[in-house]
Amino acid sequence: AAAAFAKATEMAPGFEEAYTYWGNALQELGQTEEALQVFQKGVKAVSQGPENAAKRAMMHFHIANSHGSLGRQDEALKSYKEATKVNPTLAAAWTNMGTIYQGKKQNEEARHALEEAVKHDPNLAEAYTNLGIALQDLGETELAVNATRTA
Repeated sequence: AAAAFAKATEMAPGFEEAYTYWGNALQELGQTEEALQVFQKGVKAVSQGPENAAKRAMMHFHIANSHGSLGRQDEALKSYKEATKVNPTLAAAWTNMGTIYQGKKQNEEARHALEEAVKHDPNLAEAYTNLGIALQDLGETELAVNATRTA
């Protein structure tokens, strides 16, 4: 499948979905570094303009996930920030950003990111759970309990 999507990007460089499928196929094969390069090409292939903001944000999200898989948390964080800059409603990026901040013990930043996640997707149980943990770490027990119950 990866080879077919690579060929598709050669034949139609503006077919940005092919970059997503190609990168995902490479990740499934354990070729994360190569997938990262494909997603980086893909973000350039997505035409500018507000109508493509969601697609650009998802490319940055995939870039961030690839960096995270490679253990590059700072690079992942930068890419999640870029994804949320392009599309502020991308709750999954806010959730992953919050998780990275929690790992760095930056609980105020984690709280902010996770509050954004649940604001944009009130059904995202993982974000509520992580928000509860961040709030507990900040000493806000009552808010933590409420967030955890919502999960």
